[in-house]
Amino acid sequence: MPAVNSRIKELTEEDFDGFDMKDLKCRGCSGYGNCGYRMYGLWEGKAFCMCRMRRRQLQCEREGIPFEM
Repeated sequence: MPAVNSRIKELTEEDFDGFDMKDLKCRGCSGYGNCGYRMYGLWEGKAFCMCRMRRRQLQCEREGIPFEM
């Protein structure tokens, strides 16, 4: 069977940066799914859609710095 060239990568603990999966789950804030902050990946063999903006917001809260995108 030929190798599949996929842009979807296997997510690691580092991608979650210590946050819970439910907090980083994409909520489709734009309503169209084209916000530019959505990151697709595989977690434990299942598709997962992570919001990079939400991850950055939580990182800023944890570090005590203002959130700016």
